[in-house]
Amino acid sequence: MHADLYQKALDNLGKNENVDYYVYQVCGNTVEDSALGKCPICGSSD
Repeated sequence: MHADLYQKALDNLGKNENVDYYVYQVCGNTVEDSALGKCPICGSSD
């Protein structure tokens, strides 16, 4: 999962695009944009 985020960041390096990330507090799962509701990894809804 993190590898995909890093690769996307490298592919867009220098394009000056702002991207927001959300980190689930229970397991640390990181997703682009905003929370998906329940985490697909641990099921938390924080």
